[in-house]
Amino acid sequence: WREAGEYTRILAPWMCGVFVCSPVSTLSEILNKQEINFYMNVVLIITRFLSLYIGGILNNINLALIAFSLTGFIIFSGFNIYLVSLAGVSKKKIVCMLLKAFKCSVIYILPLCFVKAMGCSKYYEIMFAILCGSLYLQQTYKTVIGDK
Repeated sequence: WREAGEYTRILAPWMCGVFVCSPVSTLSEILNKQEINFYMNVVLIITRFLSLYIGGILNNINLALIAFSLTGFIIFSGFNIYLVSLAGVSKKKIVCMLLKAFKCSVIYILPLCFVKAMGCSKYYEIMFAILCGSLYLQQTYKTVIGDK
C-alpha cells in the first residue's frame, strides 16, 4: 500500500487539475472552440506517451509518473486559463483568484506538513487532516456564499 500511496501522491497535481478544470472545459463548446480543444488533447496524448515512454526507457516509474502528472497539470491549467480569458475574465482577475485560493489552501496544508514532519502517529495525521479539511471546506463554503 505504501507504493500505491506514493503513486497517488505523485499523480495528485494532475488529478487536482482535472478536478478543477473539468467544469471549465465545457466553455470550449459554448465558445465554439472545439478545434482548440482537439489540439490540446493531441498535445496531451503526445506528452503523456512521451512521459511514460521516457520513464520506461530509463526504467524509472516515478519519473514517468511525475512527468505524466506535471505535463497534464500544466496543459489542463493553461488551456482552462485560456478558455476563461476568452469568456471575458481578465488574466489579472484569474491570477488574483488563483492566488487567493492558493493562499487559503496553504493555511490549511502547512499544519498538516508540520504534523507529518513531527513524526506523529498515522492516527493523529488522519484526525488532523480531517480537521484541517473540514475547516478548509467550511471557509470555502463561507467564501462562495459571501460572493453571492
